[in-house]
Amino acid sequence: TSKPKLMEGATPELSFQSKRPPDTALMGVVLCATEMQVRQTWNPEPTGDIKAGDVICRTVSREAKGTTAMMLPPVVAAAPDGIRVYTKTGEVRDEIERGESRALRTDTIKYQMQQPGSFALPELAFVWWDPVEEKLLRKTVPGLTVGVVQAGDSATLPDNVRSASAPSIWAIAIVGPLVLVLLI
Repeated sequence: TSKPKLMEGATPELSFQSKRPPDTALMGVVLCATEMQVRQTWNPEPTGDIKAGDVICRTVSREAKGTTAMMLPPVVAAAPDGIRVYTKTGEVRDEIERGESRALRTDTIKYQMQQPGSFALPELAFVWWDPVEEKLLRKTVPGLTVGVVQAGDSATLPDNVRSASAPSIWAIAIVGPLVLVLLI
């Protein structure tokens, strides 16, 4: 509770040597983690042809132990020509429970289909160094092949949608004479 006093002192020198793990020279930053889980979801789940203009959202979640979330790099968002890619800044979170650290990162990629055709959205690979096992590990989540049809192509719509969107002969037969009566 007294006023601060100026002090000088020296601490012992601290030195260390840092070296890259083997087979990582071309990797840039090496993620070091003892364990990693990777999950992805697609929304909507594309089960058939989709229309040009539609958007598919891909969410990739990673959970790593023994590192911090800031070390988990963003997902590389790439797509073939004919698809526009939109990314959202990843959500990162660190958790520590009983001395165990856990890093969480969720990335969202939106793919907008711009034209008809068949397109292969790429698989994603995640590589890290496990210091306990002393080896480079890799997890891959699969890509997706989507068929895109021209927007408004009624031949590709289900029968119930096509019949609901086409004017009914009965509606024309009933409304037509009413319009004529109102005009007279």
